[in-house]
Amino acid sequence: MSVLDDCQREEIAIGLFAATVERDAQQRLKASCYQALKKITCRVRRGALILTGEVPSYFHKQLAQEAVRALALKYSISNQIAVASREYGARRSSPAKGGRYEH
Repeated sequence: MSVLDDCQREEIAIGLFAATVERDAQQRLKASCYQALKKITCRVRRGALILTGEVPSYFHKQLAQEAVRALALKYSISNQIAVASREYGARRSSPAKGGRYEH
């Protein structure tokens, strides 16, 4: 049995923390009273909590971001949720460059 060095222990702890943040963020969105938020996917990559999926309005996109903000802690939030425009049948996303918000 090998003994883990400090660096390996830290990597494991970071991975467990990221998995916990993903799980908790996903649970928070699924518990929302807004049906549109239940289909959003959350994952942690490269220091960001990334939100993906599609919602019917910018209001729902913002709700999703705010629902997970307190869980993000040391992560930035990258809101890559697409907004489906029923009027024009097109998808829109904002901001234009990467959909990344810092907090």
